[in-house]
Amino acid sequence: MTAPALALAGLARARLRVRWHRALAGAATGTGALATLAMVGFHLDRALAFDARARGLWLALMIATILVTVALAGVAPFLRRVPDSTLAIWAERRYPVLGERLLSAVELAADPVAGASPALADAVMRDAVRTAADLDLACAVPRRQLRIPTAFALVAIVALTAHILLAPDAFRTWISRALFPAADIPIWAAAHIRVEPGDATMARGDAATLRVIVRGYLPDTAQVAMRSGSGPWERRVLSDGADRDGARVFVLSLPAVLDGFEYYARAHDGRSNTYRIRVEDRPLVQGASVTLTYPAYMGKPPATRQGSGADILAPVGTIADIRVDANKELAVATMTAPDGERTDWRVEGASASGRLRVMRDGFLTVALKDTRGFGSRPDARYAVRSIPDRAPSVRITVPARDLERSPIGSVRIEGFATDDYGVGSMSLVANSPGRTAATPLKLADGSAPTVRSAAILNLAPLRLKDGDVVRYHLEARDRDDVSGPHTGRSAEYRIRIISLTEMQERADADTKREIEALRRLAAQQKTVEDILRKAGDTPSAARVAADRQRSVAQQTAALRSQVAQATERMRENGLLSDQDTADRASLSAALEQLARATMPQAAAAMDAAAQPSSARNAALERASTEARDIRRELERLANSSGPAASASELARAAAQLAREQAAMADVSEARADFQDSMGGRPGDLPQLAARQAKLQEQTRALAARLDAAARSGSDAPAVRQAQRDFSGADVPSKQAEAGRQLSAGRPADAAKLQRESAAALRRLASSLLSGQQSANDPAAYESRAEALRKAADQLGDLANRQRAIQQAADRNLSPEESARTASDERALQSALNGVMPALASAPAAEDTARRASASMGKAADALASNNPKQASQPARQGTRELLQAAMEANEAASLFERQADALQAQREIEALARDQRALRDRTQSAEKQAGKDDKLIRERSEALARDQEQIIGRTHKSLESVDSGTLKWIGGQATRRMESARSGLWQRDMGPTTRRYQTQAAQTLERLAASLEQQRLAAAMQIEAGTRGSPESQMADVSGDVRAVREMQAQIRAETGQIEDRRAQRPDRVLSEQEKRDLSGLGDAEREAQDRLREAADRTREAVGDAEEMRGISQQMTPIREALYRQDSSRANLERQAAIIAALDRVLDQNREELASSQKRLAPASSGQQQRQTARSTPGTGNAPLVQAAPPSFRAPDPARFRFGGLSAREQQLLQSGKLDKVPPEYRDLVSRYYRALSERR
Repeated sequence: MTAPALALAGLARARLRVRWHRALAGAATGTGALATLAMVGFHLDRALAFDARARGLWLALMIATILVTVALAGVAPFLRRVPDSTLAIWAERRYPVLGERLLSAVELAADPVAGASPALADAVMRDAVRTAADLDLACAVPRRQLRIPTAFALVAIVALTAHILLAPDAFRTWISRALFPAADIPIWAAAHIRVEPGDATMARGDAATLRVIVRGYLPDTAQVAMRSGSGPWERRVLSDGADRDGARVFVLSLPAVLDGFEYYARAHDGRSNTYRIRVEDRPLVQGASVTLTYPAYMGKPPATRQGSGADILAPVGTIADIRVDANKELAVATMTAPDGERTDWRVEGASASGRLRVMRDGFLTVALKDTRGFGSRPDARYAVRSIPDRAPSVRITVPARDLERSPIGSVRIEGFATDDYGVGSMSLVANSPGRTAATPLKLADGSAPTVRSAAILNLAPLRLKDGDVVRYHLEARDRDDVSGPHTGRSAEYRIRIISLTEMQERADADTKREIEALRRLAAQQKTVEDILRKAGDTPSAARVAADRQRSVAQQTAALRSQVAQATERMRENGLLSDQDTADRASLSAALEQLARATMPQAAAAMDAAAQPSSARNAALERASTEARDIRRELERLANSSGPAASASELARAAAQLAREQAAMADVSEARADFQDSMGGRPGDLPQLAARQAKLQEQTRALAARLDAAARSGSDAPAVRQAQRDFSGADVPSKQAEAGRQLSAGRPADAAKLQRESAAALRRLASSLLSGQQSANDPAAYESRAEALRKAADQLGDLANRQRAIQQAADRNLSPEESARTASDERALQSALNGVMPALASAPAAEDTARRASASMGKAADALASNNPKQASQPARQGTRELLQAAMEANEAASLFERQADALQAQREIEALARDQRALRDRTQSAEKQAGKDDKLIRERSEALARDQEQIIGRTHKSLESVDSGTLKWIGGQATRRMESARSGLWQRDMGPTTRRYQTQAAQTLERLAASLEQQRLAAAMQIEAGTRGSPESQMADVSGDVRAVREMQAQIRAETGQIEDRRAQRPDRVLSEQEKRDLSGLGDAEREAQDRLREAADRTREAVGDAEEMRGISQQMTPIREALYRQDSSRANLERQAAIIAALDRVLDQNREELASSQKRLAPASSGQQQRQTARSTPGTGNAPLVQAAPPSFRAPDPARFRFGGLSAREQQLLQSGKLDKVPPEYRDLVSRYYRALSERR
């Protein structure tokens, strides 16, 4: 072993001695402390009478002392290390012989000195080891650290022993109280005290009895100390003790304990523990909720009511789910129902719930008991009231009086029943002679408390006769399946039966009164028109007319009510067929529209015409037009036999809607241009959206009328096809979307939908007017034309053969020759009948050929009777009619070829318009994409310019096939705008100005397509009418040009309006140079349109009135042209342009009506129609106006209206073509020129 190791081994024994000393000191200290705590606790408990909590704390303190003692004695000494240097110092003090050798050795062993000689250090250590070899270093550990703890422990133990020896019972009692703090162990005394009930819990307000039981020394008195909370102790002395079983018992009675308290008892030297009486409330209902589940027949959802009580008011049979919430946790809850039945409720914590079926009145009692056994006092008591179901109350509201009916009539009976909880069923009970019937009724409102029902009581099955009486009433039963059902009954009413003849006479009288009322209204409306004519010179007359118009509106509304009442009477008496019902419904609706909308609007226009303004003339003209339309409508209603709307009527409505929709599209595009150019949102878009919504409703109404006509109209096949096509276009949906786009501030998107809607409406009008002549393929028109050309050649050949028969009839024929000629005529007639199917697409030629066949039949009959002279005239007539049919077939073929060309050009122009609009959209997109990138701007604009050039080239090519100079001129106007756009694109301008020119070009192309459609429609109507050469036919020939002028005027107005909109946004209203050039260009276009209209008027010499009207319109265009040249884009000029458009529309509408009228005269009426007209014809009625102005004795003829003495257009055409006399064909042209000269006389 080395020297350092030997030195350290000696110190280890000393270190072990130190640890044992420390352990003994800790044990002694802990023992002393524990003994001290026991003694102190003993005395404190004697003085203060520790309660259980204090004793528990003292026990915890002693246990903690034990644990600390264990830690000090057993753990701490071994965790705390004594340094070797300290041990060395203690050893050198105990053994001076060591000097400082041991400390030096320990220090050198722990930390050798740097630079010291190892040999020297080893020598020092060996010297220390030799010196300490015979010494016990453990004895060097000092004992003074044991003295104080040992003395403290000995003193405490001695004191504790003295306590145990001197008061063993008292100390033992203390130890028991400390070790078992929860036990009821009193302090030891001569008088041993026990108190009842000790710690206890009782209900608030109950009486309490405290018993003090003393054993051992029995004193004469005892004392009870009580206190509530932290208040002072209240002491009561008890002297009347009673001895019992070796103990003396003292009793203290407390009558009503409201609050908890602490208490203890003293007697002699004894004192009890301190106890606590806790006071709790008895269980009490603090809140309740009642859920009422009503009987299923009531159909009522469960109802829950919450509150402080559970009183129940419910119908009989209701299930009441009751829940009470107590102030504390419950153990038991018991309900006593009104019938005395007891039921235990389900308990959850402080809540209890149960169920009661409400069947009778009474009281509900709920007894509660908490977890300590305290019961509710008093028990909760709630009232239960059951509501019995009553019988329904029934009443008849219509007719609610006695009636008269025909034996086949009916009675609409309406009534209602009211029940407190819902009606289950209603029935109509009718009692007639020898029969009683109860019919269940359908309830309009389900099983609500008040339900309504209606029924039709048909009298025909009852086989009633005059004088019979039918009694009826309503019955109702409720749905009570608990105590019912109950039945209620209404008052009884009677129906007296009168003869059907008498009822028919009453209905006829009603109808007569309606017709007379309509005549009076038409006469009054005529008076309004007469007054308006004076308003041109006397503005106040317009106001008088407005007052008269409002008076007519009031009378119309009153008549509408009368019509509705009469219709109901007729229907109830079985006097109306389905068609009659529809007719009268249409009459009522028309009167409603007139009274509430049309007439008030006309009155408003008349008021506007009475105001001095620049637009007064236009307002006056508008008011006059509206007044005239109202009169015509009243006349139509008076004369109408109630058939479904005709194709021409539907076409008129469709054309009007198309014009309004196209005008709306113009306005929307103007607003889009405003947005594009000026930025911001136009302020009138909501108004435009409202106008669009109105158009949508009108279109829906037109669609409904179209459906009705397709189902029942005389021209249903053509109308059905038009209806299918129009339904597929879904125009109302597009109009609705256009309205939404306007409301959202996107007029450009709205304009697209509006133009599509206008185009669909135009197609509908064209399809309705062209009838069977309508086609969607130019090849179909060309095929018809080819077939008609072939048929015309065959008719010409037949005419030559008929002339031979005519010449033969002029000679004296033998019977054999006459019979042979008759046979030839029969064969020729058969050949003609074989040709006639090919003429189906040319009604006029077919009609003429049919008359030729009839004439040939007459000639054949006469020849067969060997009467050649009688056959001569019909044979000659047949020849003329065959030639006329051939001519009309050729004319129809030409018209079909015109339709083919127009349709082909129309499709090409429409495609160009679509491409132009697409180019405009691409231009706008390119501008956004290019931004400020010059290179990209150049590339995009040049590419767009090349595309624009292609469209210009295609436009020129398409215009080559157009034979009308006016239509070519419109195409040139479109080209001019495209060229302006192309110029802007080559100049790298993709902005609003260029896009405006592109939009205007597309608009102009669309207007050109509409003009081509008008040209095609006019040709189709001429074929249907067969009025070639007549004034209306001449007008139809130029209708395409007139429509072109009208469309160009609309385009000029739209572009003028755009300039005015931009101009209005500038404070100085100064035009840009480009806008000035645009206005000058519009002035040139106005001048050209004026010239074109005059040319069209010059080409309609036969239609004198139309020609004069067009010339007058042309003159009215002069102020517009001059204003445009003056750079005037004001609203006044726009109104003048609108008036021109309206006037041209009237011209076109009038021509369309005349052609449609010719169609009606040409088409043979069906037998059903003829019968209907015959049945309804009465003297003084017909198609003539009801009210006519009385003419003076002499009046100079009006050159503008003089047409062959006022003959109809068809009769004029027949007269010109020689059909009403025996003029030979070779003289027909001469006679035609003669009559034309007569018509042109002044």
